[in-house]
Amino acid sequence: MPVYTVLSSLFVIFALAVPGFIFRKKNLADETQLKLMSAFMLDVILPSIIIYSMQTDFSSEMLTSGIKVFAAVFALFAVVLIFSAVLTKSMGLDKKSMGLVAFIMFFANTGGIGIPVMNMLFGPEAVFYASAAEMATDVLIFTAGVLLMKSSGTNEGKIDLKALLSPGTFGIVTGMVLFLLDIRLPDIINNVLETISGASLPVTMFVIGAQIGGIDFKALGGKWRVFVVTAAKLLVVPILMYFISIKFIKCDTLPAMVLTVLYAMPTGGAAAIFAQEYGADSEFAAEAVFLTDIFCIVTLPVMIVIL
Repeated sequence: MPVYTVLSSLFVIFALAVPGFIFRKKNLADETQLKLMSAFMLDVILPSIIIYSMQTDFSSEMLTSGIKVFAAVFALFAVVLIFSAVLTKSMGLDKKSMGLVAFIMFFANTGGIGIPVMNMLFGPEAVFYASAAEMATDVLIFTAGVLLMKSSGTNEGKIDLKALLSPGTFGIVTGMVLFLLDIRLPDIINNVLETISGASLPVTMFVIGAQIGGIDFKALGGKWRVFVVTAAKLLVVPILMYFISIKFIKCDTLPAMVLTVLYAMPTGGAAAIFAQEYGADSEFAAEAVFLTDIFCIVTLPVMIVIL
């Protein structure tokens, strides 16, 4: 993909965040409204994108690549655990913080932001691979992710596998079944899914812009550790994913690019939610989510151009 095309696409993506930023600053959008928009994105738009993008001819090559993508996600998780332990110790944090740092660095916003961006940059085939990565991430976040937060928190909590039964998971499973069985939905349904999918990027970027507009930047002054974790998440983790997918898992070019860009995405809001739930440092988690949202505006284009 030409550099100009990448940059112009990214400009469009991040320009869509400006209205949300302005609305938040002018108090025209509050937390309740943003939660409703986020819920609509995750529960309606995201499953529509996934199902529509998987309405493609079955091929053993795509299936094999999808399995490799799944394996690469699990491999990256193992590497991030080791990296987090080293980083936590080097920053002078106690061992208990390692789980929180690992969660922040690994669990990117691969669904809410990642899949719409993949669709815009690389097309429907990229969404297929992004959906495979999202499926692996969903499995990890509600199992190993819970254990990481429990290790960093004060609340016992317990793994709730029912949380895997989300609309996003429904979209992935439905789309995959239709793909594997080579079933085509009626044109009228595909047209509806396509129309809904078109709303994904504006809604997503509006919410992100509004979140950035609500940040108290003065409160972040002097908190150097959260900046270090942010830099590691946005720069080191995607590079690790690139080498894992290319050198070890032997993914093809497009799946490897999709995986690398997905893990260059900002940390998902689940980090702050899980930290609150399990008694970990929710303030640190929320700050990391916000900072990765901001700095990915710079790091993401650089990562894509390099690829």
